Amino acid sequence: MTKKMGRPVKGSEPMDKQLVVRMTETMHNDITEYAEKNGIGKMEVVRKAVEEFFDK
Repeated sequence: MTKKMGRPVKGSEPMDKQLVVRMTETMHNDITEYAEKNGIGKMEVVRKAVEEFFDK
């Protein structure tokens, strides 16, 4: 059996679900600014915020 190509899975389960979110320009700018300031991607900012919301 050959190994699968591509990026390895982060964490214990694959992130294979997508969610489209509409937001204000101000909210988008805040997320972008936070991501750049902390050296992470915008989606990581959103994921961290959701995890914090649910206390995970």
